[in-house]
Amino acid sequence: MAFPISLTIQDLKVHFSSRLRVPASVLMVSLNGSEVEEHQPLVELGVLPQGTAQLEVRSSNPRQHPLRPAPPSTLYGMADLLTVRLHKEGVGYQEVVVEVERAPQEKVFLGGYRQRQTGVLFHHAAVQTQPRPRPPRRVEVHSRDTQSQQCSITTSTQMTSVGFYVSCTKDRLVAPGNYTPAQVYHARRLAAVLMLQSYVRRWRAVRLVKELRGDKERRLAWLEEEQRRSREEKEEQRKAELKRRRNPQRKEDFSLLYSYLERWRQEEVQRISSTLEGAERKAALCALLEEESRHIASLGSHQQASLLRLQDTATRALLLQGAAPCRWRGRDGMFLTMATPSSVRARELQELYEVIAARDLAPTPEDRLEALMKLRDTVTGHNCQLTRDLVELIDREAELRRREVKPANLEGLKKRISTLFLQFVKTPTFNPAVGRLLKVPQRSDQGSQTHHGVQPLQVCRACGGCLAPNQLTVSAGPRSAPRCGSCTVLENQGRLRRDLNPYRNLLARLRAAEERLHPQDHMTHLLEEEDMRYLVEVVWGGRSALSGAPGPQGLVMGPWEPRQAWSPWNCLLLTREENQAHLLVPDPHQAYGAALVRSVRLKHLLARNHFTQITSTLPRLQYALGKQLVTRPIPMETGTAEPS
Repeated sequence: MAFPISLTIQDLKVHFSSRLRVPASVLMVSLNGSEVEEHQPLVELGVLPQGTAQLEVRSSNPRQHPLRPAPPSTLYGMADLLTVRLHKEGVGYQEVVVEVERAPQEKVFLGGYRQRQTGVLFHHAAVQTQPRPRPPRRVEVHSRDTQSQQCSITTSTQMTSVGFYVSCTKDRLVAPGNYTPAQVYHARRLAAVLMLQSYVRRWRAVRLVKELRGDKERRLAWLEEEQRRSREEKEEQRKAELKRRRNPQRKEDFSLLYSYLERWRQEEVQRISSTLEGAERKAALCALLEEESRHIASLGSHQQASLLRLQDTATRALLLQGAAPCRWRGRDGMFLTMATPSSVRARELQELYEVIAARDLAPTPEDRLEALMKLRDTVTGHNCQLTRDLVELIDREAELRRREVKPANLEGLKKRISTLFLQFVKTPTFNPAVGRLLKVPQRSDQGSQTHHGVQPLQVCRACGGCLAPNQLTVSAGPRSAPRCGSCTVLENQGRLRRDLNPYRNLLARLRAAEERLHPQDHMTHLLEEEDMRYLVEVVWGGRSALSGAPGPQGLVMGPWEPRQAWSPWNCLLLTREENQAHLLVPDPHQAYGAALVRSVRLKHLLARNHFTQITSTLPRLQYALGKQLVTRPIPMETGTAEPS
């Protein structure tokens, strides 16, 4: 590639950055293995006029900005420099370096011809060399003598005269018309132009009105669709909340009921305090306390029954997952299944547990005895304390059933047998297939470790239990201590009675948006539902920063600076429509008024003072999440075994 010798290395980097599509700051140019300075011209590097030099260009950051081969030029297929040997008389042969100039314009097609014998096509080519000027002609080419020419047909005009007669039978009488002055002609043209302009303006006005009417109709249709969608969302939320209140299943559903109970208690206390005084007020408060106690007891019984159902469902799902055969995708795209000895063993234990722990169906005494004998034969081959206790309980129930004891008196014994057999099934020594599904201590290469490579345990500050770090919740706010999930739920139901489900949904939407826009940032994973409630209710007052719409239903937490990652000191609470419009604003400090910007800064300062632990916790979280994303094994299909 040809360059002037006065060109500097910096100019070369700029040229190659445009060709290679990488920043000029990451390019490094070296000559003979040593890097050259940017201010040095080519002439200082020893490059002579019409000479050649080989420079090496590489990237200082090959992972983010790799150097790819430049696409070949589509203009010419020849080199930039050509060496031509010329023969001169008396001197001999001399080599001359010719630089090829690439013309930006496309050459014209000048035609060609085809050879009849071979059928080969030859095209006339245009060259870059200027043609030689023609020599001046000695003969005068242009002359005024050629101005008058003799026509082949002679014509003339003759009138009647003495001695000559011209017939007038074909003559016509031509009468002159009305003469149109120039002023009238131009006035008529102007009137026609004005008429055309009026029709064109009318056509454009009609088209503009149609476009405006179409925009209005689309706008009204969009508003109606948004209102319909909003009504449907509110109706779905109302139905979902009503379903959660009527049939609570999860901890969040019971938290909602406790929040409604607390709201009802506060309303009753306010009504009693405003209407009654003295002894009547005390009696009414005592009656209210008794009624609240009955409601709490009813909620507790429902919660305990729901917990038992969830535990039974989780146990059955675990056993079914362990009993599933190995499954993988074949070359033809179809799934293949294979039963292994461990999956067959898990299937037998799962079916036996379904028979032993059956509650809906009441088996006959003969079927129950047959199931107990089968269970006894299954566990007899393993000699340990668990199997000995299980065999003792099986013999006791079998003996009591032979004595025809009432089935109601054997319920406790049946539960003990089911519990011990479930413990037997969950032991990897007796059921190898379920070993990979249990929560076991992490290995020494998968996180922080102590002696023997076991993950360290942490103490819950509320109940004093020792649990794994992933089972504890730590708030990002000040003076936060790690607590387990049970203590958090118990404190919420006993003291606070808050429904954190809206803030949980708000935090989930925020995490999804940040993972899509800033996947390398993990700030949102440090926050819990209680932290999001503090941001919404305390920092932003539970309302939109622009329109003041109440929340948290229908509100979205987004970044104040759209180009930066979200953080508690870079947040903004808006509605969904306002958030979509805010994300398109390049600079919010210039787009909004000074009062709003000042208010947002004060709220950011309040949030920064509250979330003081994020600054020290975020680097450790980013390291842990990055290591987890790199080293975590990919789980296979249900029942799939690792390849041997």
